[in-house]
Amino acid sequence: MPKATADLRAERLKRELERTGEDPAAHVDSQFRRAESARSPLARDWYLNSAFIKGNQWYASDGDSGDVRPIPRQSWRKQVTVNGLMSIERAVVAKLTAQRPVPAVLPATNTDEDRSLARACERLIEYQFRKIGWDVELTKWASNLFVTGSAWWKVYWNPEGGPTQELDELVADEFGISEDDRVQKEGDLVVESVSPFEIFVDPGAKKFEEARWLIHVHFMHVDEVYARWGVEVQGQRASSFGYDWIGVAGTVRDDAADMSMLKEYWERPSKDFPRGRRAVVAGDKVLEYEVPEEGEDPIDKLPFVYCPFYPNNDGMYGVTPMNYARELQMNINQIFSLIVEQMALSAHGKWLIPKGSGVTRITSAPGEKIEYNPTHGPPQWIRGDPVSPNMMNLAGMFREAQQYVLGIHEASMGMSAGASQSGRSVLFQAEQDNTKLGPTLKCMRQALRILGRMMLETWRDNADFPLNYRILGENAVSEAKSLDAAKIRFEDVEFQIESSLPQNREARRQLVLQLAQMGLITREKALKMLEFGDIGDIYDGMDRDKERARNENDMIYDGDQVGASQHEDHASHLEAHIDSMKENKFYGAQENIKQAFMLHIQQHAAMLQGGAPPGPQGPGGPGGPGGPQGPPGPEMGGMTPDVPAFQAGGEGLPTPEPSMAEIQGLEEIAGRTI
Repeated sequence: MPKATADLRAERLKRELERTGEDPAAHVDSQFRRAESARSPLARDWYLNSAFIKGNQWYASDGDSGDVRPIPRQSWRKQVTVNGLMSIERAVVAKLTAQRPVPAVLPATNTDEDRSLARACERLIEYQFRKIGWDVELTKWASNLFVTGSAWWKVYWNPEGGPTQELDELVADEFGISEDDRVQKEGDLVVESVSPFEIFVDPGAKKFEEARWLIHVHFMHVDEVYARWGVEVQGQRASSFGYDWIGVAGTVRDDAADMSMLKEYWERPSKDFPRGRRAVVAGDKVLEYEVPEEGEDPIDKLPFVYCPFYPNNDGMYGVTPMNYARELQMNINQIFSLIVEQMALSAHGKWLIPKGSGVTRITSAPGEKIEYNPTHGPPQWIRGDPVSPNMMNLAGMFREAQQYVLGIHEASMGMSAGASQSGRSVLFQAEQDNTKLGPTLKCMRQALRILGRMMLETWRDNADFPLNYRILGENAVSEAKSLDAAKIRFEDVEFQIESSLPQNREARRQLVLQLAQMGLITREKALKMLEFGDIGDIYDGMDRDKERARNENDMIYDGDQVGASQHEDHASHLEAHIDSMKENKFYGAQENIKQAFMLHIQQHAAMLQGGAPPGPQGPGGPGGPGGPQGPPGPEMGGMTPDVPAFQAGGEGLPTPEPSMAEIQGLEEIAGRTI
């Protein structure tokens, strides 16, 4: 961290502490203990669920203390683990993440400018997804959602991230910035999945939206703390904080030495702090403390997105069926442990040795000789009872009950169905499983919508540099574009997270064949979708044509000559051009611009109907001076009868506005072909 930045942080921290007269470290620790105590019963279930998923299933919660402890056993007893929960967890996570969420940013208005901005915002979200490794992060997030019933996203601006930039020499000299501090970071948007174990929320809130404050707890090495804040803190072993996330939960957290537990605290506006506040605390050391004053942006939002597996009417944290399936899993393990014990007893049996026979030890080793006193009789071997089939039946009953509770069947886990089950029955079970996850998918869609909004708002409020991205331009050539963060505006963000095509291969094949027979997709597109694709592939070409058409709108307004090409999707072009003609910008345009729009649209309409396009236009409008002299096309009124024609006025006369009937006629032509 540059020295100038460190000095500014230290000065601001000192000023805030003196101004408020607060002890943030004591306050944050008090709030943390409150949230920890209120959450502890739920956290025990989370720890146990996590442990069971990872195969550590011989643990239970102590009824008196509530601590999670290993289940004691005698040395000869068996503890067999049949980890069916891991397969179920993988199946549920796979269903929740079956299709990559695709962002769709709704423009603030229906103008070409706002639609282009919305498209650029979509690219921004997609770029961020690629940067964080979205597929992996979403899988982790969905796993947390199923195991604990709660999942969290964190969205914030890191001023020390992103590419570097060098300050202007004159500016640096004016403010006395040394040469070592003239290279600064641009900052970067950060999106990350956060473990539910690390989040402590205001216990008085029944919904996350009502939470007055939140604490994010995580560990950092003392050297990293000093490098970032210039503050020396006391290091400890991670387990000494009372958060040993290794043992039962089986997480990767190492019990490293010289670790510091950081508490990031956010508080919404309150009576005492009308603009909110934020603090970062390590032990009794305050690393950051921010209390916005009048005129500064308030801290009125918590930079987190929460999603429950099933909403809980009695509290904020979600409900997961894992809590109930865990008890059934313990019964399954006990049954299999008894079966193994019974098999061992049956194989080895027991010896009856009469008193006085002189036999003191029998090893049952092959070829063993046993000497005994015949007066008292020989030792007798007693065979153990075989394993009862009822025990296996009981284990199967518990497994079926577990699948019922979790709402997932063998068909959804990729297991072969029983001989008595028909193919139709298997498909019905898989469809039922998808239906049961419907409420969870709705919660996911809502969380992702909020996530998208927060990403765009955070970028808009913090970035002071443009985002560069690329789009497919004319002749399929990639064109560089730039998005100014200050221009970001939008209506809303939506995500498509449900699979658009049936998961079953045969059902998918039937749907694709129907689309091909109706002429909605080409043969090549059908083959692609049958093997790899999704229904979203249908729209890829349309999106490119619409993007090209919107660029053409801008070119026509700039006075450029634009012609239609045979290879274009004319229906998509018509839709984009007609939308532009309905805007106030068109009605206020010069007459030559209107004529250029009209001729261009008629070119697409004629090609759509299989006819020849009208003649080209020049800068002065159709047939105007300076226009290219191509082959003569049909008169505008002599086009294909089904294609409405706009009649241009005479020389020096205004061009009549297109009638609604004419516009609707073109829309119908486009609609019949889409």
